[in-house]
Amino acid sequence: VAAALAAVLSPLPQDAPASRPDPAPARVLGEPVRHHAPVVRSVDFAPDGKRCVTASWDGTAAIWDLARTTPIRILEAGSGMATFACLARNGEIVIAGAGDKSLHAWSAASGDELARVDSPFPHAAGAVSPDGELLATQSAGDGQDVDLRDVATLEVKDRISWKGALLFEVAWSPDSRYVALGSALPSRVVVWDRETRAIVSDLAVDKHLSGLAVRPDGKAIGLLVFPDVVVHSFPDL
Repeated sequence: VAAALAAVLSPLPQDAPASRPDPAPARVLGEPVRHHAPVVRSVDFAPDGKRCVTASWDGTAAIWDLARTTPIRILEAGSGMATFACLARNGEIVIAGAGDKSLHAWSAASGDELARVDSPFPHAAGAVSPDGELLATQSAGDGQDVDLRDVATLEVKDRISWKGALLFEVAWSPDSRYVALGSALPSRVVVWDRETRAIVSDLAVDKHLSGLAVRPDGKAIGLLVFPDVVVHSFPDL
């Protein structure tokens, strides 16, 4: 999902033609990294591109050195599946949600747990702002708001009123001002402005929403509505 959206959203040079050449076939860059037995639910890369964290249905989050083919640290996310995992503060902190309704923050270096929150419902999705300070996530009960939490303490710092929508995808603008929230039930995307504390765009999607990504220049957003990728201006959809 991320690769498909990134390919579509890469900005064109100013003097480039409007059309794009067909992309080159995907190729494997190295040996596969293996640890998780069942499904891998999410992947998040550190800003330097040298490490990533994965979340799996086996209930663990794994930190990988991408030059190696084995994980450098395995973190137990609780009973049930790990629903998502992401890195914060230049990869110093790992955050993951679990099927047992818990939310965790660990030190990536030591594996020590920094904070844990137990919620009424599981946290199905989450993403950290590019400045590394806030986690956007939702305890996935019907009608729950989206919380913006401190990445180290998991304390709620702000709250986005989003009644009746189940958070499925999150994407931040490069400057961390805007956060795009995607739901599948109903299929919808809203954009929230941290400065004005208001929803500035609200878009109904007529197909199942499977992914979101904001272009690196912050001027466009891609929506994966299988089998298509639809690109809108951003933050005004």
